[in-house]
Amino acid sequence: MEGFWQTHKLGKIKFTQKESDIEVVTEKCFFCDDLPEVGRTLCDLDEVMLESAINTKLGLEYSVTEEECSGLGNGHCKSVIRFPKG
Repeated sequence: MEGFWQTHKLGKIKFTQKESDIEVVTEKCFFCDDLPEVGRTLCDLDEVMLESAINTKLGLEYSVTEEECSGLGNGHCKSVIRFPKG
């Protein structure tokens, strides 16, 4: 996945396991890195691409939620992949 992001110039992406979830941090996001703070997340496309790739590859329904974004003034984007319960 990291190679895909770099190849397509989507930013620099890093995955980190956090208890039962995975945090995905994108630096230099292709969409919102140069945009001003607007008080909301902006990277729906990142969420959809991550969720689709994971659900298709693993055949399970995972959810991906963006929690931090340059649009919120965070200076990076962070999404959380939540594993299905049960």
